[in-house]
Amino acid sequence: MSFDIAELNAGFDANSDPLELIQKGLEMAENPVLTTNFGPHEGVILHMCTQVKPDIPVIWMDSGYGTAKTYHVAEELTNKLNLNLHVYNPQWSAARRNAVMDIHPQPGDESILDHPRYEEFKQQVKMEPFARAMKAWAPDVWFTAIRAQQNENRAEMQPASIELDGMLDGGVLRLAPVFYWSTKQMFEYLRDNQLPNVEWEEYFDPTKLRLDLECGLHVQK
Repeated sequence: MSFDIAELNAGFDANSDPLELIQKGLEMAENPVLTTNFGPHEGVILHMCTQVKPDIPVIWMDSGYGTAKTYHVAEELTNKLNLNLHVYNPQWSAARRNAVMDIHPQPGDESILDHPRYEEFKQQVKMEPFARAMKAWAPDVWFTAIRAQQNENRAEMQPASIELDGMLDGGVLRLAPVFYWSTKQMFEYLRDNQLPNVEWEEYFDPTKLRLDLECGLHVQK
């Protein structure tokens, strides 16, 4: 299936309702998926998408290094929204990786960025499970919660783009319905819909230790 990316982006701006892009994406999709990390504000996209398509497959790459708060929020959102959740874990346990690779990620410690096996670590923890999930589901439309305000790399992106052409035949249409939303709007949506949330200080992604870093899933082409 082909998509008119220019038309999608031209018809969606900061004043648009994210639900419009979700609805449009689902109308075009034969096999849509939604990815989540259950991190800050993720309840917004999870709630929005499941309001339109309650059974949309939700894919979570669980690194095994999450905080207790993250796992509690994940459980709450899964139950509250009755998520059709599918979890993909790294092939190695965190304990095995820490021992064999001598790599010990800790919240607030950026020294891991200089570890000689850091890139290999990211591949094991995030990219391999992601590739496995994408190949298993072979989606044509992929919903994500990336936002322009999150970092400079994402500010250069657009709400609609074709991604993963080297992983999936023909690539996948990546749609970011809340791309133009501010952090304030995200918090207000969570509050208004009584959705649990994990703050950035309570969240830990060992492949992305700062807001300005990318783990590899979302990169500017």
